[in-house]
Amino acid sequence: MFIKRSNVRIKIQEYATMEIFMGFVAIQNPGIFPSDCDYLKYHKEYKINNSDVLKYAFPEEDLDSIEEQIEPIIKIFLEHGDIVLNDKDLNEINTSNQIKSIMEIARSVWELGFSKYWTKIKKRYDRWDNVEINNIDQVIRFLEGQCKQKISLEHQLIIENAKSIILIPLLFLDTQLGFNNVNDNLIILFGTRNIRDNLSAYENNDLYVRCLAALGEKNRLAIMKKLLLNGGSIEGIELASQLNITPATVSHHFTILRQAGLVSRSKSGRIVRFSPEISRLQELVFFLNSMNKGENNV
Repeated sequence: MFIKRSNVRIKIQEYATMEIFMGFVAIQNPGIFPSDCDYLKYHKEYKINNSDVLKYAFPEEDLDSIEEQIEPIIKIFLEHGDIVLNDKDLNEINTSNQIKSIMEIARSVWELGFSKYWTKIKKRYDRWDNVEINNIDQVIRFLEGQCKQKISLEHQLIIENAKSIILIPLLFLDTQLGFNNVNDNLIILFGTRNIRDNLSAYENNDLYVRCLAALGEKNRLAIMKKLLLNGGSIEGIELASQLNITPATVSHHFTILRQAGLVSRSKSGRIVRFSPEISRLQELVFFLNSMNKGENNV
């Protein structure tokens, strides 16, 4: 789908390479993402024999590094297409050795068997084939429908100012959003995985342990309350002033909250802002409710 209206181009596009990328992000960050999904068996098979290569491309629990990788990867998609689906010579691509390594790893996982898995799950993307998004308001309503939460005013402003929007669905990612600006395109990654349908994937995962441990400290609990009451994002320095603690202390606490998937970070120049991950909080509430009702065996 590619529709132009009022000088705004809107497109929904899936990428097999991005699904593979997110799978390795999950394996290296088990406290944030589910790591027991069936299709990750190809990622795990690769990791067994290539752990050193994987650590170079996907530093364990280093979210800052991962966020820096997303933009150049998307740039490759826009310029060269879905790497695992074509025979593009990676040496011809002008990018860093680390990004080339990620692309090579993705191709290896594709050849290990992910290609067959992709053929099977590709049908799940068909639900967006007939979706018509003609204007900015429809983009916002579409994302709110997918993620089951209101889009913050700050993110609405980002969407409203975009000249070109590419929506990339991720079947593996939970109902979260990621915003990136690449080559004058606003790229929005949106998760489609419903925790209520996939709670068993978390049973052998330390995700909820991390969530509860992260919230079990008074400063971090205060930070989460401030973020939620703020109704959007906030700068780390501003938050430090409000809580009367040092910026370094706030940064330390944010690292722990991010590793639990409770907050996300956005960066514009030197300004770093943090937002609460409402979907993760909803998952935690649902998980605790299911335990209370005796619906989950953990």
